[in-house]
Amino acid sequence: MRRAILALAATALAVPATAAETLWRGQYAEGRDGTAWIVPCRLGKRLELVDSDAARELRALFKRLGGGRARAIFVEVEGERAGDTFRVAAVHRAQFGSPGCSEDLRRVVAKAGGQNPSWSLVFDDSRIVFHRVGDAQPASFPPLGSFAERAGRREFAAETEAARIHLVLVRERCEDPFANAVLPYRAEVRFTWAGGESHEYRGCAYLGDAAR
Repeated sequence: MRRAILALAATALAVPATAAETLWRGQYAEGRDGTAWIVPCRLGKRLELVDSDAARELRALFKRLGGGRARAIFVEVEGERAGDTFRVAAVHRAQFGSPGCSEDLRRVVAKAGGQNPSWSLVFDDSRIVFHRVGDAQPASFPPLGSFAERAGRREFAAETEAARIHLVLVRERCEDPFANAVLPYRAEVRFTWAGGESHEYRGCAYLGDAAR
């Protein structure tokens, strides 16, 4: 069975090729004068936010996640650019203290993690890797096969001689206070080492570009 060390982290995406495309990732920040803006990944240009319900939601998330310490938070939003301004239509993800735009999500299907006990999962285009705190080695499941999706719910199941896993992602806003993050999916994992008892783990998740 393949082994790999993984880390749960926030992610980045290239700026949309045109202003009409809707999914953007980047850094959100606010000024002392009350202005708010987003700097999309790989654009490096500050776009001032126009007022909207979603923009006001970002302000609230910035205050809550940053706790007055943050100069910026990483976000994934739906919206549209118009010159040097940006209108946010929906907030998918917000996180303080993440790697942000330095992460590469091109081959990633999903990432997830949770606490009590701490666990993390990375699902890319070649395998799914699951790791719990205290495990000597993570469990790896190649090849992946299909990721079934229906009614806002995505599922994947796999088994090797060493272990088996069942992953469910439910499209539902999920707050992770340990990661200072608000993520778009609730994650449920049922995992069993061969010959051992099955255990369930719950946490939060987000999709990578390979899932879109």
